[in-house]
Amino acid sequence: MFFIFILSIFRVGLGLLSIYEHDRWIQAHEGKHALCFTVQKNFSNAFRAKVHSSKSYLLDYQIQIKKMKKKSYQNGDIVCGLVDLWPYRPLYNQGLVYNTHLSFPLLAQGRLIKESNLTHGAYQWIDQLRTTFINGIPSHPLKPLISALLLGESLEQSNIKSVFMQTGTSHLSAISGLHVGVISMILAYLSPSKLFRLCGVWTYLVLALFPASGVRAGLMFTIKTLYPKYSMMRVVCLTVMIHLIYNPYALFSMSCWLSYWAVLLICIILKLNRFLFSLRLIINMVPMTLLLFYEWPLNSIICNLFAIPFLETLLMPSMTLGVIGAFLGVNQTWFLSLGFAKLLMIFLEYFSHGMIWQPTNLSWGFIITLQISIWLLTLSNRHQLHGAIMFGMIMFNPMHRLKIADGEVAVIVFNVGQGLSILIKTHHHQWLYDTGPPQTGQRIVIPLLRYYGVKKLDGIIVSHWDLDHRGGLEAIKQSFPAPVITSGYEGDAVCRLGDYWTVDGVRFEFLHPTHAPKGAKNIHSCVLSIQNASSSILLPGDIDQATENRIHQRIGLYPVDLLIAAHHGSQYSNGLKWIQSLRPKHVVFSAGDHNQYHHPHPSVIERLNTIKTNYYITYQLGTLVFIAKKDQSMYAANQSKWYSLEKVLNRGLKIF
Repeated sequence: MFFIFILSIFRVGLGLLSIYEHDRWIQAHEGKHALCFTVQKNFSNAFRAKVHSSKSYLLDYQIQIKKMKKKSYQNGDIVCGLVDLWPYRPLYNQGLVYNTHLSFPLLAQGRLIKESNLTHGAYQWIDQLRTTFINGIPSHPLKPLISALLLGESLEQSNIKSVFMQTGTSHLSAISGLHVGVISMILAYLSPSKLFRLCGVWTYLVLALFPASGVRAGLMFTIKTLYPKYSMMRVVCLTVMIHLIYNPYALFSMSCWLSYWAVLLICIILKLNRFLFSLRLIINMVPMTLLLFYEWPLNSIICNLFAIPFLETLLMPSMTLGVIGAFLGVNQTWFLSLGFAKLLMIFLEYFSHGMIWQPTNLSWGFIITLQISIWLLTLSNRHQLHGAIMFGMIMFNPMHRLKIADGEVAVIVFNVGQGLSILIKTHHHQWLYDTGPPQTGQRIVIPLLRYYGVKKLDGIIVSHWDLDHRGGLEAIKQSFPAPVITSGYEGDAVCRLGDYWTVDGVRFEFLHPTHAPKGAKNIHSCVLSIQNASSSILLPGDIDQATENRIHQRIGLYPVDLLIAAHHGSQYSNGLKWIQSLRPKHVVFSAGDHNQYHHPHPSVIERLNTIKTNYYITYQLGTLVFIAKKDQSMYAANQSKWYSLEKVLNRGLKIF
């Protein structure tokens, strides 16, 4: 065991060295390179690939590549070609551990410009076998659910996926110990041979393409089968070490974090207090769920208490029967699985509209204190009162991250990539200006709204109807119902020149457009002016230089403290006359890293340099916070790209 421990430490060290070396090389050599890579996972318009290291002592690293048009690849394909490569700078949420911190092996992204060679890899036969299984399932609305539960396929249907997310049962579609346990029991019923069971379990994991949580479960099953006298904790420790030897990058896998944390909690609960085991496990997973997903559905308790045994005793065995029937040419055996899947969905849909706990006081101190209080509350026989007191202190002592006094205003520009989304906060009110591109509403904007203590929005202003400005609208409206104001007829109200309102000592006024057209375009964007006693802010949407000149001629322009660059810094906006008239102290470019439009354009940067102003780019600095005090002009509250662990811990410890 000591040798395995040393080898695992060596492999982890080698993995960290590989990350450091490859990251440094990519930072210094971004551009076009001839590369060979192995396709690992396909997405709609991109794929995840493993690049073979040019240095023999380093491990391979991962990149995400945009596909060529009308070109598709299968998992395992080895592709050689010319790739335009740059460092991977994904979108991230501000505050706690987010996916970027768990994706270090993904070091680069790029575009495949030209393919020079394609070799179908060893995984091709696995993909073909998986396709055969999936095609054998009769056509049915719940066919994707069966594929996900059986083989770990991604749930593409939004209605099924949203139900699982709203009920906290998304983990059921990840191949894990539950699947391995059911498969092993079925194999044990067929034959008592240990070798037969081991071969069957690992064949299943091969078909599932070795998911991280599945590999963990397979290793634990193998060790326990070969060494039945080993204690559970010894099995877990051996599994961790062997898993890191096999794949040291598992250290950064979010699914591994969840999987091993669940196993560790199982060991603790079995040792200390087995009574109501499933309920205790579900409650003890709450802090880790909040840490990684920023929310926890309260209805997940009853949903998991029903769904886990239902899957284990009925759905998984019936799906196994369907596979056997498919081999025998009897596809009708799948209808039993589809029937059970329908019952599961009926139950989950009934409870899918429950409350979701999204604490505004989410911090490291909060998570640690919550976990300790739950341990005291659920595992100890003597300290339930202490646990209940600590839990009550956590629940009813929220720590607001942004306190705005009367007469003050805060402008928070979210990092949503190539798009725009801005939170505007006054003492008692808050508005959202634009909602970002698709998917960022759910993944970025909503968690950040929660992070900054927003409980409700007074309004959602969509500057115009382009997808990079209104893509997250539907998701945000589900969590924050609010009237939608836009420049066209798509919302609940329209923005027009001269419309204004004053709240908390802050004045809001629309400077454009003069009328409400159908199908609002860039030039019809809602141009919003915000003023308090000391500062002024201008949000111009995506207007062009001609529109800038018309606004200047119509109402005149005055110096502003904060300007959101029009059209993400396009060269056809942000004209020299506009900039010199406004003379902003701070300018923000909301743009995606290496975007195809080259925003912000160098010519715009040159125009800003003529007035010697400060400018900020979201893909470099992340989410940006600007605050205008009542008697102090606007200032940038944060200018660093990453929140250091020390800052997060210091802020989190304030809760104690």
